[in-house]
Amino acid sequence: MITRKLVSLLISVLAISSISGIALASWVFLKDNKISNSNKINVNLEASSILGEISVFSVPQYLVLEEGVSDINNLHDGINFYTSVLNQDTNTNELIINDELYITFVADNNIDLNNYSIELFLRITMNGILNNYICLNSSYTNNINEDGYVPFKAFNEGYSYNLNTREYTLDISLKNYVRYISSDKKPNTLEKYKAIYEDFLNNGSDASVLIEVLIGLS
Repeated sequence: MITRKLVSLLISVLAISSISGIALASWVFLKDNKISNSNKINVNLEASSILGEISVFSVPQYLVLEEGVSDINNLHDGINFYTSVLNQDTNTNELIINDELYITFVADNNIDLNNYSIELFLRITMNGILNNYICLNSSYTNNINEDGYVPFKAFNEGYSYNLNTREYTLDISLKNYVRYISSDKKPNTLEKYKAIYEDFLNNGSDASVLIEVLIGLS
């Protein structure tokens, strides 16, 4: 079976305090899980906050739409995240599966955490025609607050806080929070693959995933 894949440049993360991300919208197409050097795209992550220091230890670079390996009606199967790594032997960029979003925030020492509370929130947004193919699943949407964000705490085992180090951590698998809108959107036939290819080639310039983090002090 030939696995048909489409790849989009994924994310830019974080900015200052009431954080707004920048969505990157370039699209590339895979051949044998490799991207040529001419198509390499650098993603620079700038993470800072007036309330403390944000660090991004892991974030995918690409979102891949595949046909999946299970039943066509399994809407969670076939959406994968990748990071591009340079193969020193071939001097080409190869994709490695990586759906981990791993962020830490260390509160500034000037903030009295006995009298003030810090809350961290995450927002994931699909932009452009990507909305026609995939969406966030109920594990994410059921926890959205009135401002459109999901509290870090809602991610349960993916969230932790260390009182001694003043460090807040979010370590989640993005794959667990996305799904296809319907089985019709999966590129599981050559005809579908060609149609999706043409759609993104002609209309996908603003297709992207935006990840934002909001830090609140109360």
